[in-house]
Amino acid sequence: MSDQELAAALAERERVRNTAYAEQLAIVAEMNSRGATINGDVCHPTVWVRHVLRMDRNPARELVDHAQALHSSRTPTGSEIEATLPATAQALRAGALSPAHVRAIRAVTSKIPFRVDEDDKASTEQILVDAA
Repeated sequence: MSDQELAAALAERERVRNTAYAEQLAIVAEMNSRGATINGDVCHPTVWVRHVLRMDRNPARELVDHAQALHSSRTPTGSEIEATLPATAQALRAGALSPAHVRAIRAVTSKIPFRVDEDDKASTEQILVDAA
């Protein structure tokens, strides 16, 4: 295999890993919208992820936080809550972003004041996605 072929193979594996992460977040978001249960007992989504994936609290919390930011959800009364990072979600599904990119974009956008209008927030997110 040539150096170029090795580089292309590595880049493809990274794209696959990123799209798999996007799929994992979609599953967590769906579970969260249904209400997490373990053996019939309702629990916090992070507890559910820890139980299912046998992972530590911090990575489980991050998985839930990313799922909540990248996917819309419903309140118990049925109202829809839009995803806060839809452009990030789209780029992750395409394999163009990694979990580290999601973490960085979320860290920056979470500091945007509430008074900033939604179009400006969306523009900021898109700039960050493009830069990643």
